[in-house]
Amino acid sequence: DQELINVTLEAFHNLSKNTDIRTIMKNRQLTSIFYNYISTENAEQQKLGLSILAEIMDEKEINEKPNEITSVFIDHLKQLNLNEYDPNMDSTLASLKVLMQHEQIKNRFVQQNGLNILVSFIRDGDSSKQSDKQQEKALKILWLNTFNNLHVINMLQQDLKLMTRVNDIYHHATEYGNMTLEKAAEGLIWKVEEEEKFKKQQDAEAERKREEKKQKAKESGVEEEEEEEQYDLMISYSWADMDLAHRIFHHLTDKLGYTIWLGQEQMHGSTIQAMANAVDNAQFILMCMSDTYKRSANCQSEAEYAHNRKKHIVPCKMKKDYNPDGWLGFILGTRLYIDFG
Repeated sequence: DQELINVTLEAFHNLSKNTDIRTIMKNRQLTSIFYNYISTENAEQQKLGLSILAEIMDEKEINEKPNEITSVFIDHLKQLNLNEYDPNMDSTLASLKVLMQHEQIKNRFVQQNGLNILVSFIRDGDSSKQSDKQQEKALKILWLNTFNNLHVINMLQQDLKLMTRVNDIYHHATEYGNMTLEKAAEGLIWKVEEEEKFKKQQDAEAERKREEKKQKAKESGVEEEEEEEQYDLMISYSWADMDLAHRIFHHLTDKLGYTIWLGQEQMHGSTIQAMANAVDNAQFILMCMSDTYKRSANCQSEAEYAHNRKKHIVPCKMKKDYNPDGWLGFILGTRLYIDFG
């Protein structure tokens, strides 16, 4: 019964969005079951099968068939009509965004021209025919593709029409209080237009302070003191781990007297710039690793920025039996970690 299969797949898809249930599904190795629906002629079953696979496949499974998986999504994107609303694009872009945590998929996505399709969707599409969710996911996919990829950053920088459109989306989302769309647009603007400028400003300011201290020490004859960071720690965490992150924060501040920057505690103005400023002014970065952390564009932005700024990163496992892979596994490397699982 096709209707029963559809209902069952819909139920599995909804379950796969829950972090704890998703872990169980991954451990049960159900990938091969849902993979059968990729080649079905039933469009609804194929869509649901893809959505479930995007949620439950791990790095090893992805690396076995990255071309095939990416090609299915590219085929869906090629059906986009820039001047018509397509409700199916909501789930296609949502699943594709989840898959962007995997480097192999990102590489194949660029190679198979997926990036250009999404650039055209944002730049040339009729915004009145696009849902906020579609714009948000498309922007996040573009943003995720900029991480450690200068080629993509340069390509987007040169597309002035695209970046003008992204800035328009950002201001419109800010005006109407659409925070998720605002953050997606802000993240892309940060990586393409602002991050390198900000780094240069920070480095120039640090150099100016060093020279000023040297001059004062020389004039007074007193040996200059080593510069101290504003914060002992910055805690980088995902929303799903907020309760545990806050418990760690309160224990370290209330009981041990550490000075700590925690996202929601000290957030003014541009949230991403505030994050970058916190990373630059913290002695250590507590990186709260979990499945939701790895899937988050904001978290990857924080972790990548800290890693590239050569900060002291202290990894913490937030969930039992979680094993970081992909980009998060790369940053973890051979570092020792604290296990809160």
